[in-house]
Order: sequence, then structure tokens, then C-alpha cells
Amino acid sequence: MEKTLDLIEEHYPGAGCIQPNGESWGTTFALAKARLRGIPSTFYYTMFPPEAGLRGRARIRASLRMSLCLVPYRKLIFCSRALGKAYGSLGCISGRRMAFVPNGVDLERFRPVHDPEERDRLRKELDLPGSGRIILYVGGFMPRKGCDLLVEAWSKIEARHPDAFLVCVGTQGMRDTFRDASMRSELEDFQTTVTPLLEKLVSGSRIIMAGEVSNVEAYYRAADLFVFPSRREGLPNAVLEAMASGLPCLLAPFHGFPEDGGEFGFTDTEFRKIPHDIGLWGKGISDALDNGEQAAGLGRKAREWMVRTQGWSQTVARLAAVYRKLME
Repeated sequence: MEKTLDLIEEHYPGAGCIQPNGESWGTTFALAKARLRGIPSTFYYTMFPPEAGLRGRARIRASLRMSLCLVPYRKLIFCSRALGKAYGSLGCISGRRMAFVPNGVDLERFRPVHDPEERDRLRKELDLPGSGRIILYVGGFMPRKGCDLLVEAWSKIEARHPDAFLVCVGTQGMRDTFRDASMRSELEDFQTTVTPLLEKLVSGSRIIMAGEVSNVEAYYRAADLFVFPSRREGLPNAVLEAMASGLPCLLAPFHGFPEDGGEFGFTDTEFRKIPHDIGLWGKGISDALDNGEQAAGLGRKAREWMVRTQGWSQTVARLAAVYRKLME
């Protein structure tokens, strides 16, 4: 950090700021030095605070710790207004220190499929079923993402829709970045209970585990429906990508879910919201498959919303405005 401060003072005097990628007491002390040297700092929040669920003394302690950690920061950026509201409710951040910059999406990379021929070609290239309907989930296969809901609901869906396939794209199992002991323990418990059920379903059903991929945009264009039953998020890129790709989206009201008319648009216009309930997810997916034209309308509206509000150009302009204001 000291070298970074020296570099800014030497080459960008009055035109530099610092945005660390994590919080710690060490970072707090380093940024306090930066502020004394006239170098502003900011932090970009992208995940709903687990502290928001605390009560009593535990909540007070968490709020005090966060307040002290954030003292050196001039501005705190949030990827959604719901996220800013959640952190504000902890009593540690005033509204004047907040800025809101939603995640942007590459509208050229994530676009609707041109025609059925392109979809057929993509399915062949991805080794996906050429016929039938594909329900797509993108994200880590873990309890926070609500993947257990999909697995539990699938037996009801596949019985009613024998032409449906569930394709899961994303990390399966442990990852090097899972350093938190509680997260690793939670994931181990999840694998112990859900993985055997998943393996049983995969052996004789239509669930396809694609794993991590570098061409996720092709999976969006090859799919018919996007599902996201997560429990806690910030502003998930997977949802923005699916909406930009023109897919009808079924979303669970996770902690951190944008307000109606916010970053995702409006319920039942740009997306459909389904509570965290196995039966309701089974019914919601089946209903979307039964009403294809209505679902397609959601996808078209979702694409239009992303084009109007959250392309890269809008996000870059918003971030640039925040940084310019910081350095005035």
C-alpha cells in the first residue's frame, strides 16, 4: 500500500484514488495514512451484509466494527440501492457517503439468439440436447444459491415435462477461494445431503452438470428459461446476463433483491419472482414451460430493460462520475 501511495503522489498528484478489494484492520490503517496525505479512497460493495440478520448486542458490535473500519473512506459505492439500504440499516454509513453504481453487462456478448437455427447450432456445439426445452442455472452449486430447491423440485418438473432438461453451469464442490471455515463447513454439509440425491437424479433423468465454462454466453442463447433460486446476493451478474440475453427469468427474492422498478425492472414485466419453496418452484417452472409465449414476452422486456439501464457505457459513466467527484 505504501508503494501505491508513493506512486500516486509522484505520477498522479491530485488525480488518483484507492479502491481496495477487501476490508481488514490493516487496510483501514493504511487508508487512514492515505487520507492524511490527501489521497481519497472508496470501496465497492457487491454482497448483501450477513450482519443485517444479527440482533441485539451482536448487531451493535458488528455495526461498531464496520463503522470504525470505514472511517477513512470518502465514498462507499453499492451495486444496488437495496444493498445500500441494508448497510444503512446497520447505522454505520450515512446517505451522503453512498453512491449507487449497478453492475453493467456487455450487451454485445450477452444478446438474444438470432433464430432457431443459431440455437440448434449452439446446442450441437455445446453437446446439449437438440430437441426439448432447456432450463438454465448459472452460478456455484452451493446452499446460498438455493440449488437444493432445484434438485428437490426437479422430480415434479420432469414428470410433467418429459422434454425438459436442467443445465447447471458453474463451480461444483470446493474452490480455492472458499477460505472461510463456516462456508466450507456449510458446503460440506450441503454436499453430504444434496449430492447423493443429485447423483441419483442424474443417473436416470435430465440434469446436465456443465461445470465452469469460458463461453457462458453460448449457454444463455441455447436455453429457453433461466432460473435463479439464490438466498443472498448483491446484484448477481448471472441475472443481468440472462436478462440481456432475452431469457425469461424466474428469480427467488434473495436477501439484497432490488426493489420493484429497480435494477431488475418490474415483477411480472421483466421477470417473475418465486418464493423459496420447493412446491412453488416446481409449479413456477412448469407454468413457464406451459406458457411459452408469455414467458418469451418476459425475456423480450428483460432485454429492453437491460439496454435502457445497464449496458457497459452507463456503468462506466456512473463510475467515472463518482471518481471525478472524489478527486475534486
